[in-house]
Amino acid sequence: MAKTYLTMTNDSAATNSKKWTFSTWVKLGKKASSNQTIVSAGTSSGPYTQIKITSDDRLQVYSSNSFGGSGATNLKSSRRLYDSAAWYHFVVAFDSTEGTQSNRLKMWINNEQVTDFSTNTNAIALNEDNDTMGANAKLQVVGRFVDSDSEYFGGTLSQTAFVDGSALTPSSFGQTNTATGVWKVKSAGATWGNNGWLLQYEDSGASAAVDNFGSDSSGNGNHFASNNLGSHPNTQNTPENSFCQWNKITQRGGSVSANGLTETTDDNNSILGNIVMPNGSTSKYYWEIKISAGNNNAVGIAPASQSFRCSTTFGINDFNIAWYGADGRVFNFGTTSQAADGGRQFGAGDILGFRCDMNGGSVDMYKNGSAVGSAEGWNTTTYPNMVIMVRKGGSSNTTILNAGCPDFTITGNSGNGYSDAAGYGKFQYAVPTGYYALCTANVAAYGG
Repeated sequence: MAKTYLTMTNDSAATNSKKWTFSTWVKLGKKASSNQTIVSAGTSSGPYTQIKITSDDRLQVYSSNSFGGSGATNLKSSRRLYDSAAWYHFVVAFDSTEGTQSNRLKMWINNEQVTDFSTNTNAIALNEDNDTMGANAKLQVVGRFVDSDSEYFGGTLSQTAFVDGSALTPSSFGQTNTATGVWKVKSAGATWGNNGWLLQYEDSGASAAVDNFGSDSSGNGNHFASNNLGSHPNTQNTPENSFCQWNKITQRGGSVSANGLTETTDDNNSILGNIVMPNGSTSKYYWEIKISAGNNNAVGIAPASQSFRCSTTFGINDFNIAWYGADGRVFNFGTTSQAADGGRQFGAGDILGFRCDMNGGSVDMYKNGSAVGSAEGWNTTTYPNMVIMVRKGGSSNTTILNAGCPDFTITGNSGNGYSDAAGYGKFQYAVPTGYYALCTANVAAYGG
C-alpha cells in the first residue's frame, strides 16, 4: 500500500541498551529510484537510526551518531537486490560489548553474513548505550524515515521483529529447508525484552491495539498505530507462498509501485510477471488486471524465454498473445487471431480476467466478468513456460495486477471476493473451475 507506515513510541527503559536485533522478511515492490526505509528510530533532526534499501538496491544500516556516540556509522552492502519474485530475509544485530569494533554491528541477507560492503564506516564505541532503536521515549517507525514524509517502503513485509537485549543470529527467525537447501521462514522465537515486538500484519484495524494491523504478537503489548492503511492492507503474499507481481527487471522504462502490483511502462515497451507458468497436465491459472488509466494497453502472456524482447524494437509483438484495448483485437504471436471488436475494447475502470491452460496452450479472456475472446494453439514444446505480460501503445497507461492479492478494492461477493479451489487468492470475479491463483504454492501443486 503506497505510503503506509506504522509508528510506536516506547514508554519503558530498554532491557539492555547495549544489545538488540532486528529481523524482517521482505519482498521487493517498486523499482528503486529512491531510498526505501524498512525501519527507523529517532527524529529526522537527529539522532536517528535507519535500516533501508537504497536507491541503488543495496541494504544499508545508518546511525547518525553511531547509536549514542559521535560520528556516523554507515554499513551498506555491495550486493544488489534485484529479485522481485523472491523473499529476502534481513537480520541486523547490534552488540557494543564486542571487543572487536567490526563485530558490534552485523548484517545478514538470507542467512549469509554480509562481509563485503560498498560503504563500511563503523564508529560504534565499546559498551555504547544505544539511544535510538528500542530506546525509551524514542519514536519507532516501520515503513518510512522517522518523522519525515519521505523514503516510504514500496514492497511487502512479513514477520517483522525487534528483540531488546539480545544480539541474535538468523536462526532465531528462519531455517534451511532440508529438501531444497533454501532458507525459509519459521515462527520467530526469542526472549523479547521490555521493548521488543513482533509484527505479523494479520488484522486490518489502524489502532495501536490488539487485533489491529500493527498488533504486537510478542506478548509485550508494544502495538503500532498504522497510517495510510487503506481498505485492503492484508495479503496472502508471504514467504511461504509468494504471489505473482510485476517483475521490475523486465521493465524497459517506467515505474512499478504498490507492492509491485501497479505498473506504468513507457510507450512501446513491456513488463512481465515474475512467476512462470510451466507446461503441465494440470497447470491452469487465473488472474485479473484492472486498467487504471489509458486504453492503449495490450495485455496477455509471453514466453519466459523471450523476456529480452520487452520492447517493440526487439520484436516483442511477434512473441506474445495480446489483447489490445483500443480496438479489441487479439494477437497470437504476431498474427491477428480475432479482429477488431467494440465489445472487446477496454479502458480505465475495466477489470480483465484471464484463464490460461498451459497443457492445452490456450487463453480465455473476460471483460468485467463476461467472456469476450480467446487465443490458442501456440507451440507448448517450443515455449513451455509463459509469463503474464503488458505491452504499451502510444499514450500513458497504467495497470494493476491481481494474481490473488489485489491492490484495488474488491466488491464482488459482497466485498469478500472469490478464492480458487485451493483457498488461495481474492478476486473480483469467480475463479473458473479447475483454474488456480498464480502463486508458488499452486505452481508447486499443479504445475507438473
